Amino acid sequence: MKTRKHLSEFGLNMVTDKIAICRLSELDYLAKQDYFNDDHPCHIYFICTRPKITIDKNGFKFDENTFTIRLKAQIEDKFEYLELDFSNFNKFKNLRLETKFPFFSFKIFEEDKEIIYTNGPGLLQSMKNRINAFFNNLDLKVLYIGQSYGIEGARTAPDRLKSHSTMQAIFEEANKNNPDKDVLLALFTFKEWLLMSFDGTMKLSEEEKQVDQQHLDNVTYNILGIGITEQQEINFTEAALIRYFKPEYNDKFKETFPNPAHITYSECYDLDINSVCIELLTESIRCMFYSDEIERDWSHYPLFNLHSKTDRKGMFEL
Repeated sequence: MKTRKHLSEFGLNMVTDKIAICRLSELDYLAKQDYFNDDHPCHIYFICTRPKITIDKNGFKFDENTFTIRLKAQIEDKFEYLELDFSNFNKFKNLRLETKFPFFSFKIFEEDKEIIYTNGPGLLQSMKNRINAFFNNLDLKVLYIGQSYGIEGARTAPDRLKSHSTMQAIFEEANKNNPDKDVLLALFTFKEWLLMSFDGTMKLSEEEKQVDQQHLDNVTYNILGIGITEQQEINFTEAALIRYFKPEYNDKFKETFPNPAHITYSECYDLDINSVCIELLTESIRCMFYSDEIERDWSHYPLFNLHSKTDRKGMFEL
């Protein structure tokens, strides 16, 4: 019968800190904005798809109260249309919309003065809270998960991803296999939290109490003091997310995480950590993530015990 090994058990929780969605061509722009930096490095990237959403250049209209932009989403060989109405609170009288192929962005002019400029796949997410089911088309299907941290030893900036050969190859393959889709990058920074669980019902001998205290001191000193290296944290975050979503273009870690023989997150086993969990929270960008294995949701909480269920209880099991 599985039992709890220590009165004091510990887990590492990696929580979403910063997120960005962009096209491959927009990595330079994102880097110039310094959105990811040394304090918030770009740790993990997803390659995702969603229906190709474009501006209908013939669908713009306005009057003294509103102006309307029409979008279209390609679903295989068919299209869904949506008209977005905005208040013309400045009572502009001579509006025109300008959009160019591939019609991902647009500008609105009042005579020759530009009054609205939109660009980037994150734009439409900001409108989602006012839209109907059409905007399920904004949710992202995860095809591949990789880590951008550590390329050539760097705490990687988004622009360096352009030279990431694996990402480039997967991106090109996804584009080729999904002609009706936008292939996008989702970039993430994660923060570490240490979780602790204490079982007050356990009865320990004096020797067992000493062992438990040594375990508590060892974990708190190393995690709160020295810390598990950032590289190993990102290694198990990547592996856990792959095991959870099981993206179609990933092979490694789909069925083999966690594994005590895997050296890329060996520090967790060295410190006798009980569990690792990830909080992938995306409501801030109004976008759900999903895969063939996992249903779409605003929040995903992969949780993995690092030890065999037959040998040791997980820290959250009562």
